[in-house]
Amino acid sequence: AKRIVELLDELSALEKQGETDIDRMSGIFGHIMEEILAYRQDEWEKSLRRIGFYLGKFIYLLDAYDDVEEDIKNKNYNPFSEQYIIKGFDEQVRRILIMMMAQTCREFEKLPIIKYADILRNILYSGVWCRFESISRKRREEREKEDV
Repeated sequence: AKRIVELLDELSALEKQGETDIDRMSGIFGHIMEEILAYRQDEWEKSLRRIGFYLGKFIYLLDAYDDVEEDIKNKNYNPFSEQYIIKGFDEQVRRILIMMMAQTCREFEKLPIIKYADILRNILYSGVWCRFESISRKRREEREKEDV
């Protein structure tokens, strides 16, 4: 718990400073998630830490992607604020998220999970993408309306 509080404080301080390094910012949240998943030291700790780290980065980045328009409008911190206007932004974010989830899944497959393995695979390989696809589709439709 102490380590998580330290990481949250670091994340908050960097957000106040306007840090734009998405790898750094998502990495801090990844470290928070690895502390949550690897709550004890055993033979699975390394894989659980890696799952937590990459899943945490995925969550942080997806949340930032989801909130970027509202954050810009309200002048709130978002690590994507400067990149949002760049052509190909959605595709760039999609590629980053794919890399994060690929690492998460790679580590997940190393674990000896028997019970609920199919449900967990469905979440990791498909379910996590529902929100991204929803946001991306909404933005595409709004851009198409503006172009008309």
